[in-house]
Amino acid sequence: MNLSIKFLQKNTFSLIIGALLTFTHVAQANAHQPNKVKSLAAIEQSNEKIARDFITSFATVNVDKIIVNLAKDLKHKSLMGNIEGKDNFAKSWAMMLSGVKSIDSDILRLSVMGNVVLMERKDVVVTTDRTVKFQLISQFVIENGKIAEFNEFSLPTAKNMKMKKKMTTSD
Repeated sequence: MNLSIKFLQKNTFSLIIGALLTFTHVAQANAHQPNKVKSLAAIEQSNEKIARDFITSFATVNVDKIIVNLAKDLKHKSLMGNIEGKDNFAKSWAMMLSGVKSIDSDILRLSVMGNVVLMERKDVVVTTDRTVKFQLISQFVIENGKIAEFNEFSLPTAKNMKMKKKMTTSD
């Protein structure tokens, strides 16, 4: 026991200096950590904004404004087919938007899980000769601040839902 006390008496100063150096080094590392790593909430808020901005951009009916948030190697799937690449998406949508006067999207529900954004929306597209209304589910995968995947799925119409219900109900 005397050896332990003598060791502590001789080395107290060194132990205190070592502890202080260790503490300040750890404190500095922890103090800088928040600046290096974004929180999940911040990432999800950013991804939500990217998806909302993208859908909102369709109201401009301007392809150059619509494609701003798309990754160069975008993958897009919809009922109209599959498109790969931002440039191909721009070409395809430029053709589809010819004759379109306005697009109004109403976001009904939105959910964000990390880099995936799910959105239910109603769109109203007004062309030179008609108005088309439809409801969609959109799925976005966002990587490095750009939309890497954009997939759209139509929802069944009320008429089809009633028809299916009648066919599946047993009396």
